[in-house]
Amino acid sequence: MAAKPRRVELDIFGQTFSLIAEDEARLQEVAKYVDAQMKDLSQSTATIDSFRLAVLAALNIANERFDLADRLASRDNAVQAQFEALSAKAERISVELDEAMR
Repeated sequence: MAAKPRRVELDIFGQTFSLIAEDEARLQEVAKYVDAQMKDLSQSTATIDSFRLAVLAALNIANERFDLADRLASRDNAVQAQFEALSAKAERISVELDEAMR
């Protein structure tokens, strides 16, 4: 059974946001990550405008997401190739066993 949605107060880069969430702990974790991204960017860029900082943080986070998706797709392809190789080997062994039993 899913948790009952409730209002959660979040502080991101000095601003308070009030959101409704079923998983408060997860939302807090995500908000903490976004806040850290924005703080890191604010220290490494001359951008003072919080909107521009938020956009830069969003771009960084989206880039991380795309990198992870690429890595996952690459692993899926590797697993598929291994599966196909093992299936071919199993088929060869099956044929050899059939021939040996004749």
